Amino acid sequence: MTRKERKELHIMYGLCIRKDCYNLSKKRNICESHLEITYQQMKNYRQKCKDNNKCQRCTEPSIPGYPHCEFHRIKINEITLEIKRKRIREGKCRSCGGPVHDMGKGKPAVCIWCADKNYERSTFY
Repeated sequence: MTRKERKELHIMYGLCIRKDCYNLSKKRNICESHLEITYQQMKNYRQKCKDNNKCQRCTEPSIPGYPHCEFHRIKINEITLEIKRKRIREGKCRSCGGPVHDMGKGKPAVCIWCADKNYERSTFY
């Protein structure tokens, strides 16, 4: 059995796709133990990049105070802005993509939960 066939078989039965692991998968076809290992590895990688002032996506030096270089910072900002615009066009909350609630102030762009969160942030900080 090839690696690709084994992976497809594991996905079909809801098992972890990692080699020699037959635990049930919860997220992204990976079991909890392998997911925790992946999270820890990414956390270590981000910390290493931060300590060495390197971009998290390439080998360029990062901008002081940012985790990415100038190119990736602009690219990530463009992607985020496009996601927000798409959510607004679809009539969803611009922050989380949830359903927008009519609060009587014209055309709102956020849901109740995000509005409360924004209110707390602006009031108590």
